[in-house]
Amino acid sequence: MDETLKEVDGGIAWGDDDRFLYYAKMDDTHRPYQLWRHALGTPQAEDVKLLEEADELYWMGFGKTRSGRFLVTQLETKETAEVHLIDLRAAEGSAEAAPRMMAPRERGVLYEVDHLGGDRLAVISTCEGAVNFRLLAAPVPPVGGCSDRGAWEPMCNAGGEAIMPYDEGVYLTGLEAFESALFLEGRRGGYTRVWRIGLTDGVPISPPQEVRFESEACECNVGPNHEFSAETVRLQYSSMVAPQQDLDLDLKGDALTLVKQKEVPGYDPALYETVFDECVARDGARVPISIVRRKGAGGGDAKGPAPMLLYGYGSYGVCIDPSFDYKILPLLDRGMQFAIAHIRGGGEVGRQWYHQQGKFLTKKNTFNDFVDSARHLISAGYTTPEALAINGRSAGGVLMG
Repeated sequence: MDETLKEVDGGIAWGDDDRFLYYAKMDDTHRPYQLWRHALGTPQAEDVKLLEEADELYWMGFGKTRSGRFLVTQLETKETAEVHLIDLRAAEGSAEAAPRMMAPRERGVLYEVDHLGGDRLAVISTCEGAVNFRLLAAPVPPVGGCSDRGAWEPMCNAGGEAIMPYDEGVYLTGLEAFESALFLEGRRGGYTRVWRIGLTDGVPISPPQEVRFESEACECNVGPNHEFSAETVRLQYSSMVAPQQDLDLDLKGDALTLVKQKEVPGYDPALYETVFDECVARDGARVPISIVRRKGAGGGDAKGPAPMLLYGYGSYGVCIDPSFDYKILPLLDRGMQFAIAHIRGGGEVGRQWYHQQGKFLTKKNTFNDFVDSARHLISAGYTTPEALAINGRSAGGVLMG
C-alpha cells in the first residue's frame, strides 16, 4: 500500500488493529500540537483531528500503552502536564472512543500514566508538593474525562497498605507496566535505580524491590519491551568499568541473565576500578563524585596522589551518570584518573538539585559545588593542585571560568 501523510511530526502509533494509525501535526515553529487519526486506504483529507494544543508553551507527545488498550497523549511544559487517554478498543465514533482527560493541568504539577490492566492505571506525579514524584493509582477516567484528581490515591496492596509512601530521597523518573509487574525508574543517592512491584490483576502483591546490578553507581533503565504478558523483562546497565549490558530479568524469580554486552576491542575491565565519594559543599550539601582509574595508578591510596581530569556540567537538570566511556581509556592507561562531580544544576540527586538549588538566584551553587569537589579531591589525597585538570563543555563550559 502506497500512502503519504504530510506535515507529520515523525512518530506514529497504531490503533488496536491495522485499520488506523495516529500521528501529530506541527505548527509553524515545528511544535507538535495536533493529534490526528488516519484510516488506512483513505485520503489524508478525511483524517479526524482528535486533540489540539493551542498554548505554545506546551509540547505534544503520544504513545500506546504496552497493554495495547490506550493511546496516551502527553501535553507538557517543563513544569506542568496534562494527559488524555483514548480507548483504542472502543467502537469508532462512539463517546467511549473520544479522548478522556486524566486531570486538568495545574501549574507546577507534572504527571505520567501507564495502564496496569483492566480499569487500573499507575501514576507518578509531583502533586501535593511531591517535588520528586509520588506513586499513585487511579481508575480509567470516565467518558468525558475528569475535572480533578479526586480519584487518585496512593498505590496500595490488597490490604489497603500504601506500598511506596513518598520519600524525597527517591526521585521517580518513569514507569513501565506489565501484566505481572510494574517497574519504576528513578534515582536514589545520586544514581539511577530500577524498582519492581509484583502485580496480580493490576493490584500490587509486593512492595517495591530494587533490582540489584553489579554496581550501585551506574546507569540503568528498563530497555525495549513490547509484550505486556512477558515472563522476562529486558533491562540495560552500564558502569564506568562495564560497557552497556542487555539483561533479562525473570519475572517468576529475580535472576538476571546477560543477553548481550557491547564489545570494546582490547578492553579488559579487570584492569580498572571505580571509586564513589562525596564532598560536603560549603553550605552542607552532599555532592556525589564518581571516579574511574586504572588499578595501581594511585589516587588516595598507598601510592599517593595521581593526575586527574575532573568533569562537570550542572545545568538544565541534566544528569551525567557514571556510564562507560571508551574515549577516556587512553587517559586511564597513562595513569590519569577521571572524575565526575554531580553538582547542583543537574538532576542527579532529584529535581530540587536543579529547580530549587541550581538555577536563577541559586545558580552560584553550581560553581561552588565544582570548586568544593576539586578541593575535596585534593584534600582527600586523590590528586594535587598541580596534577588536576578540569573539563566542561556546552553549558558546562561556564564552569571553566
